[in-house]
Amino acid sequence: MITISGERLIVDNEHAEFSQIILDGRSADIYEGVDPSSLNMIVIYDDMTGLFITLDSEIEIAELILIAESIG
Repeated sequence: MITISGERLIVDNEHAEFSQIILDGRSADIYEGVDPSSLNMIVIYDDMTGLFITLDSEIEIAELILIAESIG
C-alpha cells in the first residue's frame, strides 16, 4: 500500500528493525518487520511539499526500496 499524507505519522516500531537511507535526496526511514507477520515499511519525508509518503507491504525490503526509488 502507498499512502501520501501531510499529517503526523505514528509507526509501531516494536516489531521492526529501524534504519535510515537517502532516496533521491530525501530522507527515508526503513522499518523491517522482525517476523513473517510484520509488515515492512518505508516512510519518506518530502521537505518541499511537507508530505509523508509511506509504503508498506509483506514483500522483501529490498523490493520495497526499488518501488520507492521509482516513485521519484
